[in-house]
Amino acid sequence: MSRADSKAILKARALAFAREVHVQNAQDKFVELLEFRIGSDRYAVESVLVCEVHNLRDITPIPCTPSFVLGCVNIRGQIVTILDFCLLLDLAPTRPTASSKIVIVDGPKGRVGFLSDDIVGPRRDQIEELQSSLATLAGPGAEHLRGITRDGTAFFDVMSILSDARIVIQEEVGT
Repeated sequence: MSRADSKAILKARALAFAREVHVQNAQDKFVELLEFRIGSDRYAVESVLVCEVHNLRDITPIPCTPSFVLGCVNIRGQIVTILDFCLLLDLAPTRPTASSKIVIVDGPKGRVGFLSDDIVGPRRDQIEELQSSLATLAGPGAEHLRGITRDGTAFFDVMSILSDARIVIQEEVGT
């Protein structure tokens, strides 16, 4: 076998190994969620995007921001903006309590926290069992809904929420 033949064979093998092969398995049919409660309603986000969950701390208000921006907190030296999920998505508002939690997710421009009343816990749902958005649901939150689980938990797309144009605040304060 000549050197050119060996190179051609090795190149063909490399190309074959470099091809992306997608094997359909049981894992592809499920989605891992973190379920949390706001008021009496249950919501969920994809758990792979959740960095951590913290107890509610002293939130420092941020001037000149929309009502859904509650403020920011310092978590281990990192400033994290806290958003009120209900006000952002036009859901029934609630008040933070001593047992409230902050669900921190990695967004495209850094970490962001969502206020929740309590964490229900992780769950695993079959993707094909998720109902699409309810026809009666309308308003700013509807486009961010990925589906409804069998038990009525609303599953929201965090990346869609964090890409919402209302999140970007470009307002300058005059002196």
